[in-house]
Amino acid sequence: MLRLENITKKYGDFTAVADIHLELEQGVYGLLSPNGAGKTTLLKMIATLMTPTSGEIIYDGKTIQELGEHYRELLGYMPQHFGYYRDYTAVRYLSYLAALKGMDRKTAASRIEELLDMVGLADVKRKKLKTYSGGMLQRVGIAQAMLTNPKILILDEPTAGLDPRERARFRELLAEFAKDRLVLYSTHIVSDIENIANRIIMLKEHQLYCNSTVEELCQTLEGKIYSAYMEEAAYKEFAKEHFVLSVKPERNRVAVRFVVEEQPESIGEIVGKDSKAVGCMQEQYARDWRLEYPNLEDVFLYIYREE
Repeated sequence: MLRLENITKKYGDFTAVADIHLELEQGVYGLLSPNGAGKTTLLKMIATLMTPTSGEIIYDGKTIQELGEHYRELLGYMPQHFGYYRDYTAVRYLSYLAALKGMDRKTAASRIEELLDMVGLADVKRKKLKTYSGGMLQRVGIAQAMLTNPKILILDEPTAGLDPRERARFRELLAEFAKDRLVLYSTHIVSDIENIANRIIMLKEHQLYCNSTVEELCQTLEGKIYSAYMEEAAYKEFAKEHFVLSVKPERNRVAVRFVVEEQPESIGEIVGKDSKAVGCMQEQYARDWRLEYPNLEDVFLYIYREE
């Protein structure tokens, strides 16, 4: 178990994260919040790249400062921007990192071949990294984080730059890898973690907002998410009074997904009692206004609606 006890990090008068308490076991934890909420700072402290201003990080009953090098040997870390030598091939780059980590050559060579195949780079492993696309470099970064088969895998925005096929491959890879390991996965791309995270950790105003399952989070909006089709003029009036989650033009109308805190008693209450749109919307709402099951993106947009 990895335990964070009242972790705070300050930079002068600015507090990046405040009083974070978490208990983490094996599985995938999605660290989900908008940019600037403190995700990277929190991960860097867990990875020993930063020291908390106050509080302790404890692994298996000992602080990570006490464990020192032994703790770092358990880690795999992929930062948002990782350094690499442009003229190295993927094989040479990973071999270099393996040597720094103390892996013997035979074990390293076998592991590198395995990882490059897993991330879909086996056919370009002898090409120089300067020829790689952004998505290919991200996959190299994922491979280097998994190089030593770590017990704790820390990933900071790992799917940035990956196309949908690459992201699907990565989700499959991560789900298999996390069966007996702890994976911390920071992102603001909700779809990347909705189906693989055992728990979702959210930060808000630099504090812990929740540590819950996707199901628990979605239940907080159950009975409050609706969708409807409406004329564009009616939508403009509607959007003034309701929190809209998404809007999509479809022919001469728009499809709207929105939050209703309390189920309204009438169509007039939905679109605004003084709105001219009430009459023309009456029949349409009776046909098209539908209760929807919440998803994690709905929850994310609603929680951070003021940011």
